[in-house]
Amino acid sequence: MRKLSVPYTIKRRGVYYLNLRWNDQIIRQSLATKDPMEAFKRVNQLAPILWNPQSSEQALRLRVSEIVGIGKRPKGNALRLVQSGESLILLSQGFNLYKQEQVLENWGVRTATQNEASFKQLVEIIGDIPITAVTKSVVRDYKQTLLSYPANRYKGKRKEKTLEQLLEEGSVSISLETVRNVMGRVSSFFNWLVKQGYREDNPFSGVAPRRVHSARSERSPFTDDDLSLLFGTAIYKDKDYAHDWQYWLPLLGLYTGARLEELCQLKGDDFKVSDGCHYIDIHGEGDVHNRVKTPSSVRKIPVHSELLKLGILDKVNMRSRDCFLFDLRRVNTNLGHMPSKWFGGYKASLGLPKGTKVFHSFRHTLRDKLTLSGVPNEHIRELLGHEQIGETFGRYGSSIPVSVLAESLEKLHFPLSI
Repeated sequence: MRKLSVPYTIKRRGVYYLNLRWNDQIIRQSLATKDPMEAFKRVNQLAPILWNPQSSEQALRLRVSEIVGIGKRPKGNALRLVQSGESLILLSQGFNLYKQEQVLENWGVRTATQNEASFKQLVEIIGDIPITAVTKSVVRDYKQTLLSYPANRYKGKRKEKTLEQLLEEGSVSISLETVRNVMGRVSSFFNWLVKQGYREDNPFSGVAPRRVHSARSERSPFTDDDLSLLFGTAIYKDKDYAHDWQYWLPLLGLYTGARLEELCQLKGDDFKVSDGCHYIDIHGEGDVHNRVKTPSSVRKIPVHSELLKLGILDKVNMRSRDCFLFDLRRVNTNLGHMPSKWFGGYKASLGLPKGTKVFHSFRHTLRDKLTLSGVPNEHIRELLGHEQIGETFGRYGSSIPVSVLAESLEKLHFPLSI
């Protein structure tokens, strides 16, 4: 039997896509079917628009969306939007509105860049279609393509090739964890569309692949033997280092549990005193690139007595109060890039395992030590910048005085001889 050839289409992982040049623009949009007869039928339904020189690109895209969405009558807010014509808003238009709001309220530069990249991948795969045309079926096809999406898509010679060419070549694909992250960002965008009344539901809900627990995702705490190795070198015995952050950042990580980027963006002004208690003010203000991971990450961490003995305040007083504590340059907006790379090589030189034990392991070390010392869980959550649970604390706030947190933090004891 002769194989049916469907005009104006290409196939991706068995799914037919409309594929044609329209006014010097490539239009590529899912026909949401793997059946060649059904694809042929749907292309035929487009004939009145395809052969009408007065037709617009938007009219073609909308007609495809109508054909693909046959039998799915909108309801509620979605029906109101269809009737008013607002539902014809394209993905790009919706994302621009979403981005404007999020940049003003939540996103830092890095988060904005990640979301823009995820949206670019979405449109490259399914096209810039109306937001109401994205169905579960479209999302499932998108997911299948994303699982094969080439790593470093827009680097080197890859950016000169089409996605189809790279898929056919069998280029190394992005990791499963990256697929999860990308789909998570897109799903957040669709949650926003639902909240704004542009859609009735989120078609990405429950579609992302399950999390795979790998050595990379499981961070282990440092043991006492690990700490003896890390803090027993010439860097700490003789203060033999190329940059003073190589000395201070691991110590600060150990005794505060703060994230690496939080420590790298510290300034002299962030070291404060309240009722005779020295503390570090963790926040995301003062610099356009400064950020904290979540609203609950804004917190006050007491300065442990060991850090005071080692001279952290002398280090602070050597710098101008409005200058960064450490001389670091940003890489893709991150101050922690160079210290992270250095620490990876440093611990590897001491024979510590890759992947499971990283700078972030200091947070787990502090958490476990405080738990074993009987420190209340709400104190630990406050010190680490985790959201508190219960009405006593409100949504993100804390009613725990710094002096009380200092008493809890002083229960930390490590076998160091610096």
